[in-house]
Amino acid sequence: MEAGTGAMKPLERVVLVGAGGLGTGLIPALYTAGCEVVALAGRSESALHAWSSAWTAGGRPKPHHVTDLSEAPQNVDAYLLAVPDKALESVASLLPSSIPRIHFAGSGPDTLPGGATAAVWPVQSFPKGQIRNWSEIHAVVSSADGAWAEAAADWTRQFAASATVVKQEQRWRAHIAAVFAANYTNRMFAHAQELAGQSGVPWSAFAPLVGSVCAHAAAGASAAHQTGPAQRGDAPTLRLHLDLLLDQPALHALYSACAADLIPNSSNESTR
Repeated sequence: MEAGTGAMKPLERVVLVGAGGLGTGLIPALYTAGCEVVALAGRSESALHAWSSAWTAGGRPKPHHVTDLSEAPQNVDAYLLAVPDKALESVASLLPSSIPRIHFAGSGPDTLPGGATAAVWPVQSFPKGQIRNWSEIHAVVSSADGAWAEAAADWTRQFAASATVVKQEQRWRAHIAAVFAANYTNRMFAHAQELAGQSGVPWSAFAPLVGSVCAHAAAGASAAHQTGPAQRGDAPTLRLHLDLLLDQPALHALYSACAADLIPNSSNESTR
């Protein structure tokens, strides 16, 4: 990409920084996009070798391994940063300048040291060892440079189901939505499974209920199907539940906070 012009060559030659779950998850995407990974950078030599083995299994040349980011090749079209959000600034600052950067962090910035930056956030998690189907994954793209954002989105559409270009704050809000939809919901299910175990009722008994809730969520109709004692303003049931959770202070506080979010304002005092 030529600085200041917004012009961009196709992303054919790249350096990938990060050989963890996301970096490995990018392998099929990079295959589909026709990218050549010239070099792979990371701190763990074992992780670099594992990534390279997976990459070359598809018949691609083995990338050069880089542990000193300042020595990353510069005759490439972009640096792809598959690193945690908190490491983006420091990693970008160590790479050679004037090479565009693409990162994949939902709450990462639209600007990074050293070059034009685009965020390509896949609305999906990438645990290490799990394969994701990119043809089913939507991506959210943003950049301080509108032309670079569109170019990054065009690149992303080569392997993802779709890509939406938004402003930085909109991407951040979308990431919050994902945290509620996946991370916090999964934690709630974990608590529910623990409580079911304490009750002696098998978790399988809750499967139809969980399936119904998930179906409404997938349809985007959760608010219209909200039920439960807090939604009804059923103060006696809420007090009973909270009393039973007194021996589990963390769950007691969590239940109380969730109830306060749902209970009609006119009944707030009656449940305290």
